[in-house]
Amino acid sequence: MGSRATNSVTAIRTPVQRVLRIALLGFMLHLSACASGLEPSLQTLVMSAQDDSTSTGQVGPEPPTWAQTARGDTSALSQVILLLPMKDKTKYLKRSIWPVQTGIPKVLGDSIGTNPFYKILPVDSAVVYLAPEERLGDISAERALAIGRFLAADWVMFGQIQGLTMSRFQATAPIGGHRNYKGLASVHLLLYNVVDGRREADVVVEREVGSKRTGIANPASHIHLDRQYYLLDQQVPWESEEFTTSLVGQALAMCASGVAEQLAEIVKPPPTLGVSGPKIIDIDGGTAYINIGIADGIRNGDKFGVWDRGRELLDPGTGQSLGHALPRRIGVVQVEQILSDHLALARILDGHATITKGYTIRPE
Repeated sequence: MGSRATNSVTAIRTPVQRVLRIALLGFMLHLSACASGLEPSLQTLVMSAQDDSTSTGQVGPEPPTWAQTARGDTSALSQVILLLPMKDKTKYLKRSIWPVQTGIPKVLGDSIGTNPFYKILPVDSAVVYLAPEERLGDISAERALAIGRFLAADWVMFGQIQGLTMSRFQATAPIGGHRNYKGLASVHLLLYNVVDGRREADVVVEREVGSKRTGIANPASHIHLDRQYYLLDQQVPWESEEFTTSLVGQALAMCASGVAEQLAEIVKPPPTLGVSGPKIIDIDGGTAYINIGIADGIRNGDKFGVWDRGRELLDPGTGQSLGHALPRRIGVVQVEQILSDHLALARILDGHATITKGYTIRPE
């Protein structure tokens, strides 16, 4: 009984002692942090970030979970596009309440994302890693590419807001008069391939939506357009229905569609392969050599599905081979360097444990 009581007291004392030690350690850290002018948690974060950036060369803290894990089956072959904040080059928006530097990339991303070939990394996923001036769109190509690699993107897209405004023209005539209101949206975007750093053709789009009213009209019919002209960017919330239905909002939606159309002409699925039996010809760690190259029209960044030969099917009674199952896609590779007419080096994105020499590859 006495031994049991002693053991019970020891069992209680041990966690209590641990708690006291942890509390004492926390108190000592707090005193140390106060002496350095930082709260313990903030000090830890700063020291951790400094250690990480010094030892690994990363652009910030560890990437979010979705950027570290292998992409799922439905998106493994998608081209991943990261949209970054855009620089405001207009005069109209200098006094605006709208968050255009990040708001317009969101609108563009929504439009581009309707293409099933693309996976969009929203601008918010990168903002946390940006300096204040970068959040306003002042980003160099080198910095954009570094962030793109950090977040496992295939492409980065950023640039300038050239126009987002509303204009009004009014005139009188002997038989009446007319007013002409116009909403304008214009962007100039830079597009970089993260795999090899190449700059593709710029995406430049301008769209205009007008609302002309002619003849003798009821002045009340112009009130909502005058409100847009004078107060839209001062009183109307960015994502509200009133904004999206305004002339400026309509012009921006049309501009975003134009960006998606131009992008689709630049970032395309891989070409149909003319080579007979395109396949994995060798494996070297996390990379693979494939028997397609310059002559097949592929480009750095292209992705291909890797298919097995189909497992052998045996009769459960006799053990006799009945044939093979249909091939399955068991991985994905991405071209990193084209070496010759029919040879390229590809990074294994999915299927590291299952891809072997001789498996076929397909553009999908």
